[in-house]
Amino acid sequence: MKDVPEDPTTFVQRAQVARTCSSKLELTLPMVVDDMQDSANQSYRAWPERIYVIGKDGKIVYRTGLGPWGFKPAAAEKALREILTRRRKG
Repeated sequence: MKDVPEDPTTFVQRAQVARTCSSKLELTLPMVVDDMQDSANQSYRAWPERIYVIGKDGKIVYRTGLGPWGFKPAAAEKALREILTRRRKG
């Protein structure tokens, strides 16, 4: 398939795949890259893809549906803005 990267075998490669994905998809949301043991995926069960907004206390405050159809960055951004607005008012 065109533009499908090889499965990364190091964290540096994985981070590069994430940068390429973010750039090609023109994502504006901050991203984090899971470690090579997939610790975040194991903790949050993000497969196949999902956006989580994690509060300062480490608890999930918002999550999108499973991707690719439930992967909605705009909805996650809206939820994040609402959360930040509530914190400023509260």
